Amino acid sequence: MLPSSAIWQGPRWGHTERYIHRMSDLLTYTQQNRERVLNELITLLKIPSVSTDPQHVPDCRRAANWLADHLRALGCPRVELLASDTHP
Repeated sequence: MLPSSAIWQGPRWGHTERYIHRMSDLLTYTQQNRERVLNELITLLKIPSVSTDPQHVPDCRRAANWLADHLRALGCPRVELLASDTHP
């Protein structure tokens, strides 16, 4: 889980310095956890989630669920999947 100081809350007027510090924390965290972060990214990228191919609809859904689960684990307060008739 990311330290709370590394969670991006977006740049705001007057908060540029704090934003840069948080991005620096995020970079440090990513460098310190490089192998795990890369392995998680590789796991996601191995899911054949080509949304224009109808045979991959279940894979798209699986990739979306994988990402949603990881965002929740990172502490995102609201994560929801929005579907359409053609894409999960």
